[in-house]
This record gives sequence, structure tokens and C-alpha cells, in this order.
Amino acid sequence: MQGKDEKVDYWGTAIRKGNSMASDYSIAEYTWKCADGAETTEVWKECPEAEAATRPVMETLRALEGMASFKGNLFQPAFTYNFRGYPRHHPINLAAFPQRNVDFDMHSIEPGYGFPIHLHDYADENYLVIGGRGKVVIEGQVYDAELHDVFYIPPGKWHCAFNPAENEETFHLFIFQTPRVSDELSELGYVEITKSQWDQLGLPRKSWEK
Repeated sequence: MQGKDEKVDYWGTAIRKGNSMASDYSIAEYTWKCADGAETTEVWKECPEAEAATRPVMETLRALEGMASFKGNLFQPAFTYNFRGYPRHHPINLAAFPQRNVDFDMHSIEPGYGFPIHLHDYADENYLVIGGRGKVVIEGQVYDAELHDVFYIPPGKWHCAFNPAENEETFHLFIFQTPRVSDELSELGYVEITKSQWDQLGLPRKSWEK
């Protein structure tokens, strides 16, 4: 008899009964019955209460998709957040896709501007230089950011980007993030914690800051 926490290193077989997709599965000495494959869709069709509950939701999702496009352009955005000195362009209205797992936009950073040092606890982030040049800071290290350079920023790493005042061109930075912050928190303005907020709270500093 297998102990309840004992690992087994093999799988049993599924036994199809006639033309039905119903199966018995077994592993070690255990066997159970289940609906398998195509039979699952038949079960859904035979549950009118579930159909009544889920159909309006799916119809709403399809209607939301109709408010946006699957195609966008970085320099002809669907909308823009006008942060002073670094407007944030959204080429596609991602709010129309509430089941998405990613967020992306482009910051157009003017000379002498940038965004605050901050971190995310929930997402991996990538920066891609689309135009101009600037600087990217990750964990206190300052990197040159030239055309087509790519940066990877893991969760929990202090980072930011800026365009030195001596530059003459706008620094266009495409930012891709997954998983995304919820739309509800985004609407409230919470997508990150900045270094100044962290320090005001008296939270611990990292070893490279000491």
C-alpha cells in the first residue's frame, strides 16, 4: 500500500469504454472515473444554468474586444498619459482585453526628463530602445541605452530610465511587462513603489546601497 505522501514513478492507463470518451484512470493501486476529451463539451451543453451564467460574461468580453484593435502603432497611439517630459503612449487599448496577461506601452522621454527609481514586486519587465538614446539604471548601475538595445528587469530590482539633458533627441523606450498589474490598481495609480516612498517608509536598503 502506497503511503499518502509517497511518490510513484509511473502512470496508469486510461481505458476507453466503447465509443464513449468516458475513462477510468489509474495510478498505483488507485482508479477513478472521469469525463475525458470531447465528453467534457457535451457536459457543458447539458448544463443550462452554467450556460446562462457564462454566456453574458463571454458576450461582454467580445463586446469589449470590439472597442479596440488587435493592431496598433507606437507613434499613432490609441491614447496617451501625459506625464510631464515623458508621455506614455499606448498603441492598443489593452483595457478592452481584461483577460490579458501582459501590458506594454512606449515612453517618449524628452532631454532632461526621466521617471523615478522604482521597483515592481509582481512582474518581469523588458525595455527596448525604439529611438534616440538615453540611460537605463538597474540596481544602481547606469547603462548606455542605444537604438535597439534590450534590457531585462526582474521583479524586485530598482530601475528607471532617463534622457540626459545634453541630448537633443527624444528617447523612445518601449516597455513590456508580464504579468500585468490589475486594471483596478492601475486606475488607482498603483503600479510600483518608488525609491523615495521606500525610503520614507524606512524599509531596509539593499547591500549595494550601503
